[in-house]
Amino acid sequence: MNIKNLLYVLFIYNTASAHNIKTSDCSYDQLIQQDKVYWCLMDKYQQSILALKNEEISAEKRLKKYDTEGARGCNEDGTIDYEPYIHIARITFPELHRSFIIYREKQCKYASQSDGARPGYRSSISSLYCKTSMNLSQIQWIKNTI
Repeated sequence: MNIKNLLYVLFIYNTASAHNIKTSDCSYDQLIQQDKVYWCLMDKYQQSILALKNEEISAEKRLKKYDTEGARGCNEDGTIDYEPYIHIARITFPELHRSFIIYREKQCKYASQSDGARPGYRSSISSLYCKTSMNLSQIQWIKNTI
C-alpha cells in the first residue's frame, strides 16, 4: 500500500467515525451568526452521512460473513441446519436503508415545519440538527443490533 492510499484510509476513518460527530460544536453560544451555525451543521451532517454509510457497509459484511460462514448446527440426517432469518436480513438490509432515508426526510421536514415560519436559516438549521441526530441514532442502532 503506498502512502497516498494510506493517507486516504486515515482521512476516511477520521471523518467517518460517528463518535467524533458532535452537533453541540455548532451551538449558538459558540457561533453567533446563523450562517456559521448552518455551515457547521452542514459539515456535521455530511460527516454523519459518511459514518452511516461506513457502518452500513460494515454491517452488510458482517451479515454476509455470518450467512455464509456462520456456525450452524446439523439436522438429524447430517445436513447443515440453515437459519433463514440471517439470509432474509442480509437480503432486506438495503431496503432498510431506503426506508430509513424516507422516514428521516419526512420526520425532519415535519419537525422543522412544525415550529412555524422563522426568519433566516432557522428551519434549515432545525432540519440539519434533526437529520444529523437521526443518522447518529441509526448508526448506534446498527452497531447494537447487527
